[in-house]
Amino acid sequence: MKIAVCFAKDGVDCEAAVRRMTEAMRLVNLRPSRLLSQVAAGLATGGAFAAICLAVRWLGFETTWPMFWDHVVLALILYVPVALLILVERRDRQRLFQKLRFRVVREV
Repeated sequence: MKIAVCFAKDGVDCEAAVRRMTEAMRLVNLRPSRLLSQVAAGLATGGAFAAICLAVRWLGFETTWPMFWDHVVLALILYVPVALLILVERRDRQRLFQKLRFRVVREV
């Protein structure tokens, strides 16, 4: 079953656009469910980052530029684990942690 939404402008063939998109997804072996899950993960991560920013904002008001940049850095530091958990697949995350662990052990 195909579900497609096409916002047609004058002279644009929606059927042809859907066919081209379906063909492109087939060529790169991308299932629609996979595409939707990736989009949903991105939206969830964006929402989590917004929540992190609001939480950091509630810590206190920025009265100086250094305090503002401290809040920005704190929000980004808190965002990294969230992004790793939501956006990076388990296999890639494990491989990344193994490489980081090997590098730390090797340098010590």
